[in-house]
Amino acid sequence: MIIRSFYMTRPDGVNLYISYSDSGMKIRQDQTGAVYDTAVDVETAPYTYTETDESVDEPIDPTQPIEPTIPAQTALDIILGGDNA
Repeated sequence: MIIRSFYMTRPDGVNLYISYSDSGMKIRQDQTGAVYDTAVDVETAPYTYTETDESVDEPIDPTQPIEPTIPAQTALDIILGGDNA
């Protein structure tokens, strides 16, 4: 089943939500076909997700923060549309 839960509030006040499979499977964005282990969207994003039959690279523990695979400032710039995006 796809779980969607509050992730964080950006400095500009926009709420972000994380979506993931509670079965440890990758998820496919229905609108684009893009496949993710987890997805983080703004609160008003129209995206929906479907579980795939492919396991995620590493199991998701929703009680733990997601460890970035890129520098934190780069990730923040991408989310906020800054210079590094």
